[in-house]
Amino acid sequence: MRRRGVELKLHLGDAPAEIDRTLVQNVVNAQKWMSLILAGMTFAEIANAEGTSKRRIQDVVDLAMLAPDVPDAIAAGEQPEGLTSDYLIKTGVPAIWSEQRAQFAKL
Repeated sequence: MRRRGVELKLHLGDAPAEIDRTLVQNVVNAQKWMSLILAGMTFAEIANAEGTSKRRIQDVVDLAMLAPDVPDAIAAGEQPEGLTSDYLIKTGVPAIWSEQRAQFAKL
C-alpha cells in the first residue's frame, strides 16, 4: 500500500503507467509562463492574463526548471509514485538536474 495525497493505493504488481494529467498540465503551464517571463512579462501580468493569482504563477513556474527527461517521464506516466504537483510545489525543484533525479528516485 502506498499513500498519494489523500489516496491510499494497493499495489499488486506492475500496473500500467498512469498519467497524472494535473502534473502534465502544470508542467505545460510552467513552461509557457517561463517563456512569458523571459519575454519581459511580470508575474502579475501573467496572472491577470491567465485569470489566476500571482502566487499560483510563482508556485508553478519552478516546474519549468525540471531536467529534460523528467517532463518526458511525466508525460508517459513513468514518474515515481509520489511525484505530484503538490509535492513539487511544496518541496521545491532543485536547480541542479542530478539533485532532482536523486530526490525523485527516493520517492
